[in-house]
Amino acid sequence: MSKQRMKKVFDQESLPMTFYAHTMKFVERNCYDQRCAVVFEAVPKDGVSMFVTGEFPFQISQAEDDGGLLTKLWTDFQRGGLEDPAFMAHKAGYLGKVANAEIVMMSRSFAKTKSIANAKNDWWEITLYQTAPSEGEDACLLAIPGYEEIQEELAFAIRPVSAEEEERLYHLYTRYDHLEFGKGKNGGMEAIGPGTVFGKVQVLYVGAGLCCCLEDAGGNVIGYFDMGTENVWSDRALQWANPVGYPAMNQASVQSYNAVLGDALNVQNLAVIISHWHTDHVQILNDLAVDYLQNQAFVTFWQTAEFLLPDIIQAPGWAVTHYTNVVAAIQQAGNQNVTVGLYQDQNQNIPVYQAQNISIFKCDRDDSRIIWKNHHDHGIWAAVMLNSNRTVFLAGDCAYDTIAVRNINAAELANNGQGYDYLVASHHGGAYTHTQARNKAQYIPHTDPQAQPPQIIYSANGAAYGHPNPVNVAAYGNAGWNHVYLQTFPGQGFNVCELT
Repeated sequence: MSKQRMKKVFDQESLPMTFYAHTMKFVERNCYDQRCAVVFEAVPKDGVSMFVTGEFPFQISQAEDDGGLLTKLWTDFQRGGLEDPAFMAHKAGYLGKVANAEIVMMSRSFAKTKSIANAKNDWWEITLYQTAPSEGEDACLLAIPGYEEIQEELAFAIRPVSAEEEERLYHLYTRYDHLEFGKGKNGGMEAIGPGTVFGKVQVLYVGAGLCCCLEDAGGNVIGYFDMGTENVWSDRALQWANPVGYPAMNQASVQSYNAVLGDALNVQNLAVIISHWHTDHVQILNDLAVDYLQNQAFVTFWQTAEFLLPDIIQAPGWAVTHYTNVVAAIQQAGNQNVTVGLYQDQNQNIPVYQAQNISIFKCDRDDSRIIWKNHHDHGIWAAVMLNSNRTVFLAGDCAYDTIAVRNINAAELANNGQGYDYLVASHHGGAYTHTQARNKAQYIPHTDPQAQPPQIIYSANGAAYGHPNPVNVAAYGNAGWNHVYLQTFPGQGFNVCELT
């Protein structure tokens, strides 16, 4: 997160501090100093350990008890454990107020970093120290929403949690009854109702992330497809790789971020569609949730927004703390305008919402036949028809071959034979299919032969993850797509790419 968006300065006197940390991403080599990295989402251990270890703290201040909620949760937990209905119904109200953080572990050892990223367990215990590491040693970065990022690299210790702790942490952060916080699949979206006419889609530059603003024909903001932004690792890699161009690129990202906050403050009944729970697609929404839960900000947004969200599963890489914060905000606001695309362990691509000018689908792949669950195989994507008669394919990070569950000529990829005018590239121009077979390019969505010209938009900066990948860019070009880069080195590009 950018320093210019922060509110407070983290008191480093709080260190050493121990976190439960969940693996999010592995970076093989960043393009600046060739260090490998593992990105974690984390929560302070002392905030949740009572529900993991079963040991209640001896003393709790009135502020920590939050009006008796913690005491009530502990009573419910003692009665029925993590499965207790009252505990499950109210835990998000507490967990959403426990500070969540990003920790980036950096190392020059590929083997060590990869072993952590690929370990059977996904939750770790990480202690961060105020002292700086010695030259050449492994190091960590820390960022907490609402606070200045700690710029100095920190020394740390890491150990895997026990199997019992891991199971409880997953259960704590992923198990919800969707009907407790919304209408589930029976929800509706008035903001993009049957007669809505779309004037434009704005693809905002938010660094290595995705955030698309939807406007009606009158120029009114009516919704968002994804609300992501740069994470601490890619932001740092961007500074390293392009110190001269970084200030301008960072300012562009800040402007986009603030534009989203302005809409959240000033527009009622926004439609919010989230493709999946990776932080680069949901970080801004998480920040809005944290600010609401901790400071009672953005009240109207959380009371009136209409959400279409995917389910979450127990697998590395899902931003489970972000999921919990958003669920907590929805619960606290009493918002019932929620549609949930439920997780399915089967091959499918089904409509979850359809109107005259927009179709929204949930795609899934059968996980029972593969070793690693891929988060891009369980997501939400959308097709939008603009009043110019041009069509926009918003892929999120969905794998095209997962969308094409029937065959490579699936109607969804071909827009029922008409093709698409605009494609916001899946995974920012990174991997776009589940399979890496030589014939994967056949799954690229079709262009509209009448488009002048058909354009593919890459929402990435290329710094930390190498997206867009030149090999994939070439494949898109061979498929007829013309390339539009939101930002590339040395800082050329767009703050907002308007699709009209």
